[in-house]
Amino acid sequence: MNKKKNIIFVCVAVVFCIFYTGCRNHINDIDSSMTDYERSVIRDVPVVQLLEKDETNGSLRFKLTGSKESEVKVYEIRNTISRYTPYQGWRELYEVPMGLVLLPVAICSHVLNIVTIGIFPYSWCRSLDAYGLAALNPFLNNESESRFEEEPFRSHRDLVDTKNESISYILHHTDVMFKIGDKSKHKLTDDTGVVSFDLIDIKGMGLSLDNDDREFKVYVGSSAVPSYTWVIPRALQSRLMRVRAQIKAYEKNPTPANLYKAVTKLEELQFSKLSYQLEKTELKKRGQKFAKEFSEY
Repeated sequence: MNKKKNIIFVCVAVVFCIFYTGCRNHINDIDSSMTDYERSVIRDVPVVQLLEKDETNGSLRFKLTGSKESEVKVYEIRNTISRYTPYQGWRELYEVPMGLVLLPVAICSHVLNIVTIGIFPYSWCRSLDAYGLAALNPFLNNESESRFEEEPFRSHRDLVDTKNESISYILHHTDVMFKIGDKSKHKLTDDTGVVSFDLIDIKGMGLSLDNDDREFKVYVGSSAVPSYTWVIPRALQSRLMRVRAQIKAYEKNPTPANLYKAVTKLEELQFSKLSYQLEKTELKKRGQKFAKEFSEY
């Protein structure tokens, strides 16, 4: 009884070893290479370009771009992938019988190679030997390209070059602050990175009208350093003050006569664009009777 149990135990142990301790078959290694880039920003600053400065009408137009300088490190990555046939114990159920058949066939192939004086290729004999012996080995499956698996074997990452790269890009929909003294006004750039600013509007509002600080500064985003500075000529500031006085006088008593007086005075001060805007806006707002009386002057 004990002898029978021992035989059963040995058989179970052999089956366990066959199914769980077999060796996978290495097929080949595949080498590949690729280039990788690593960028680190050295400098990224806004650039304000003055497109137009119309001192006569007190308007400015700017184009905003960004200038980015980066350090680029170029790496060569070389990888090796190991391709193998995984061991599957259940395949021994048909590979061992196949090996029992192939081994005699392999022996006969050598005889055939000798008899035919090499007409039957010796390479075929070696292949039959390999497959027959591998099939008879219960701890080794036959190699098969149809069921291979891959896993990383080794990898090298080598630095091959370092260079600087500069690019320019458009700052679209970017907040821009225009400031004179303690007064400021914010505007957004358009899709092309362009933004315009008028030192005075038809409401008589302006940044530089109430103090002696004439430094016009442009700040981009949250930067605390101005990207553009312009000192407004005192003659221009004086004209701006007189224009505002005319607009405020009209607003106190908005009659056709006072509107005519305001727009003609603005034209005399060479603010033709602002004069036209004031006239067009007020005539549309005041109605036909107002417009008819205005046209009589």
